[in-house]
Amino acid sequence: MAESSSGPGLTEDLFAEAVMDTSDFAGFPSDSPVIGRPAKTKKPRLHGYTKPVPSPTSSEPTSSSNNSTQGWRLDPSHTIVAAELYGILQALKYLAANRTLPAVICTDSRSSLQLLQQAFPSSYTQLVATIQAHLHLLPTGAVHLQWVPSHAGLHGNEAADKAAKHAATSADQTAQVPFDFSELKSVVHRNIWKFWQAKWTSIRGQFALGMIKPSVHPWAHHMLQTRRFETLFARLRLGTAPLNKSLFQIRQAPSPLCPSCQVPETAHHYLIVCTEYAEARSQLRRQINSQGILVLSLETLLGGDITSSPTWPQTCRAVENFISSTHRFDP
Repeated sequence: MAESSSGPGLTEDLFAEAVMDTSDFAGFPSDSPVIGRPAKTKKPRLHGYTKPVPSPTSSEPTSSSNNSTQGWRLDPSHTIVAAELYGILQALKYLAANRTLPAVICTDSRSSLQLLQQAFPSSYTQLVATIQAHLHLLPTGAVHLQWVPSHAGLHGNEAADKAAKHAATSADQTAQVPFDFSELKSVVHRNIWKFWQAKWTSIRGQFALGMIKPSVHPWAHHMLQTRRFETLFARLRLGTAPLNKSLFQIRQAPSPLCPSCQVPETAHHYLIVCTEYAEARSQLRRQINSQGILVLSLETLLGGDITSSPTWPQTCRAVENFISSTHRFDP
């Protein structure tokens, strides 16, 4: 497989040179393809320039012989490769029905052609097997599979892209294309996350953690200075830190109230409100303000959904310094 990089003009020149001597081949782009007549060959081959694969949810063959296009709307859960393979399959069906042979099917999906070259493909086995079966029914060498770069200024490619976009947004009936195992796995995984998120959203107000973390996505890992701080952060998030409210619930404190403020001593009270630690909190505020965090809240101090922020390690250090300076959790 030859690879290089080039501008649209060079791409057109090289493609024209490749098709010059094969006027008896009919060009047939398939899903973001381009019209062309490369040299005859009995074995499908790949050559051209590297190009990212686009992301349509539909596929369509375009015939250069009659300038016709046709699109099919696929389920949005299908991948790009599935759409590309389906376009190749429909192109083969078109060729078999109209007997416009010999012909070349051009596609910008390198992955699709690599799968078709494999005797035992690792994915999309049903689609690949169906395409290979259609190829075996046609005369040897009658169909050539050609890789071409997309968005290189080639007319057939642009026409197919437009047809794909139209099919993806149309109200046409969705084509019945078999799902690959990897696609089904992705669908199941995505819907489990949605179900879990919906369930958490409906009940999170009942839990201390729910007031800090609105999403079910995992915390970004960041190692704190000591195991002691790891434990304290977790317990502050869960509302089980050794503060008077939680200690009173397990009969380890005579009162749930803060000795200084005479209100329930919770994680929010300790970190955000308590006047006993006003000086330490001023230092905490200066440190996190320097990181662009302007609001003191449990979500900003204990993580919430911001643990992937580049400033989160500095925020952790500031909270650790606050905890150390208050001596509230000293043995």
